[in-house]
Formats: sequence, structure tokens, C-alpha cells
Amino acid sequence: MDVDPQLIRLILLTVEKASYPLKGRIGPIAVQGYDQEIIDEHIEELRKAGILDANVKRSRAKAGGPVVGAEVKHLTETGWRLVETLKRNDVWDRAVKSIGNSQLSLHEVLAIVDRAS
Repeated sequence: MDVDPQLIRLILLTVEKASYPLKGRIGPIAVQGYDQEIIDEHIEELRKAGILDANVKRSRAKAGGPVVGAEVKHLTETGWRLVETLKRNDVWDRAVKSIGNSQLSLHEVLAIVDRAS
């Protein structure tokens, strides 16, 4: 799945902010300007990549059906390291410049962010 790098960053920064002082389940994440279905699909990609822990609900119509809801529990250790990198505007600016208008998978976006740091 192609991801929106800006949405990935906004989700992770939102989860980081919601993590204090809470411990445990954070719940659904809302990001202004994005449909909830798109946010939930990005949360599922982040969960599959081991960046955050989340409960993701899929349509019962068929196995592997579309994501119909997601509740974030917490960032993983890898997720915390990534957030620290994404908070650096200089790194993010370099990554965005490299990404441009490309359609990329989450792993491709993460590789570009890693090279920019």
C-alpha cells in the first residue's frame, strides 16, 4: 500500500503526545483533514511494520477485508526511536525533499527518513 508520509508523521506525533501521562491504550486517532478510513489504514501499516501496537478491525465480509477501525495501544521501542527522528524538522525537510510526489510504501518512506537523519 502506498502511504502518505505527512499522515504517517502526524499519526506518530499524535500518538506520542497522547502517550503522556497515559499508560496503555490510547484509542482511535483523529488527524484533521484526513478521513478516518485512511488514518486507520495507515495505522494498520504502522502496526504491521512494528512501529506501534494497535487493535485493527477488518470487515467481516471476507478475510483480509478493508480496515473498518483502529485503536492505538502504544508506540513500540522502534516507534519511539522513529518519533524522535521525525520530530527533527531538518531531518523531515530533507526526507520530504527526497520523497517529492512519489507514491511509496511505508518501508520506502522509512528508508528515506533513515537516510535523511
